[in-house]
Amino acid sequence: MTLAAIVALSLLCAAQPMPQGNVEGLHKLADSCARALCLQLRGWQQVSFQVAAHPAQWLLEHALANGFAKCGIRPLTSSDSFPRLAVVIMDIGVSYERLSGDSLRRRLRLSIVATLSLPTGDFLPFPPWRAVSEDVLSISYLGSVDHPAYVFATAALPEQRSVWRELVEPLLAIAAGGVILLLLFTLRTR
Repeated sequence: MTLAAIVALSLLCAAQPMPQGNVEGLHKLADSCARALCLQLRGWQQVSFQVAAHPAQWLLEHALANGFAKCGIRPLTSSDSFPRLAVVIMDIGVSYERLSGDSLRRRLRLSIVATLSLPTGDFLPFPPWRAVSEDVLSISYLGSVDHPAYVFATAALPEQRSVWRELVEPLLAIAAGGVILLLLFTLRTR
């Protein structure tokens, strides 16, 4: 390889930054969820919160603790303190969609529901919150963005679409079924 080719290759690699990992992308969605909950909790100076058991519970708890600290809400440490925010993760995950060539569309998603229990015994339900983040990346980055240790931060790669799979295979299956039926009826009548 010539020196010019090495320089060109290094400039090309520098021009295409490494995409963020799935956990980092989901963490950004959790941070925006915490900001949205801060807006809902305007007027409250302290609140206890509990995230329902989920494999991604730690991710949302961390985002809520940081988000509440940034917006001036002091988290109460006792789980029986009021007001108490109960948060349930309805959906969190990643999915991939094949595009042309070696490109993938990555879709990160997070949705939650939250309810505030008041000292009076009343409940204040917040509107459901949902966020989706999409980007396009090369299949070659798949190993570096997936996090197999977290079931919610990895997804199966969809099969590549082809004329064979979409057109020829179904036609062959229908033709084979027709030939079998024809043979069954012709052998039966003899």
